[in-house]
Amino acid sequence: MAAQALLAGLAVLASGSLCAQNLLKNPDFEAPIDPAGSPGTNNWTVVYAYGGPSDLSIADRSTFASRAPGHFGVHLRSIHDGLFHAYFKQVVSGLSPGARYTLSGYMKYWEFTFELNKKFDVYFEAVGGQGTTSTPSITAMDNPDLKTNAVYRLYSVTNTANAQGQIEVRLHLNRTGTTACCDKLYYINGMWDDMSLTLAPSISTRHSLRRHEL
Repeated sequence: MAAQALLAGLAVLASGSLCAQNLLKNPDFEAPIDPAGSPGTNNWTVVYAYGGPSDLSIADRSTFASRAPGHFGVHLRSIHDGLFHAYFKQVVSGLSPGARYTLSGYMKYWEFTFELNKKFDVYFEAVGGQGTTSTPSITAMDNPDLKTNAVYRLYSVTNTANAQGQIEVRLHLNRTGTTACCDKLYYINGMWDDMSLTLAPSISTRHSLRRHEL
């Protein structure tokens, strides 16, 4: 009985470990990302939904976007006062169709302006079997004192893999409005680091984990 209980406990721990496996490639952006126009199936790539490379001074990794000194995160920074919409994407394949996955990661924004958080959105989303599931735009949620409160916070969404066993991950900066003032508009930034996509535990697995903890 004791041996059976030990094996059962190990099985529960193993299932928990599998659930925690990060299915994204280059999740911490320490390796270079692929150039724009790449399919995004083996790495991150940047997509210009509206506008193009001339609208951004940074659309790549940067150490400014890192959560740890000397490392990298990904970073989108505007270069003018016009509208644009860009995002980083990665397509994750080989998933179980209909299975539920959790997308999580650290996200922040920074601007050197006044109340421009009403003019742009920073968020991430998972595109899968349930359509598109997105975090709220953090520009509407953060402390207005951006110069002292531009800090990373952890966010997450869930979605299911589509019929092809895929989920597409997107990290967005969308400039939605302009203002009559000033060159300080150049300094709007969306930043992300340490992203993960993991299989969400089933209800039975969660109950097993809870019983094992008890």
